[in-house]
Amino acid sequence: MFKSIKDKIISFIYPKKCIFCSEIIPNDKIICKFCKGKVCTDTKIEIISNIGEKIISCISVFKYTDDIRRILLKFKFSGYRYYSEFFSEILAEEIIKNKIDNNIDIVTCVPLSRNRKIQRGYNQSELVAKLVAKNINIEYKDTLTKIIDNPEQHKLDYDERFKNVKNVYKIKNIKDIYQKNILICDDIVTTGSTLRECCKILIENGANNVVCCAIARA
Repeated sequence: MFKSIKDKIISFIYPKKCIFCSEIIPNDKIICKFCKGKVCTDTKIEIISNIGEKIISCISVFKYTDDIRRILLKFKFSGYRYYSEFFSEILAEEIIKNKIDNNIDIVTCVPLSRNRKIQRGYNQSELVAKLVAKNINIEYKDTLTKIIDNPEQHKLDYDERFKNVKNVYKIKNIKDIYQKNILICDDIVTTGSTLRECCKILIENGANNVVCCAIARA
């Protein structure tokens, strides 16, 4: 009862707004009806790497343009962590529609370095991955850790991005990934270098197969 009253007071003082148009919406929603009708997915599944005999594919649901770019930047850098609800719901729907959840044992994410996670307050890919795991009813596990606080990928050119991620990740616990089929989540896939490096580390340490997913592709 007390929590319900408290929530009503908070929602009155700080009403929830649509992430696209900023119209006031009910607390259990994340976008307004008008914007929900306008949002169109542009799902694409593409091969991003070959690791030995393993073919690594990635599903992304949006192009990194216009409104999607704007709200992704707010989600990533400006503290709008609840945007993960919107992104994870759509990503999970597309994963199920394309039967990518079949034969997946665990869901994981691309990690941030300790310093960057402290600065940002959260890992946006982790927030999405945990909700995707919940929506597709598969266990989530932190499988990787970032051991080098390298420059951010979006500040580098194409060739630099591949060099920048070399040897910056390691496995947390080999038992968690051994012979497992893993779905790894990231926010944006551009060159695919970050996901490729994470998949390489997972497979080299005993994962059976890895599939990638991302909110958007640049």
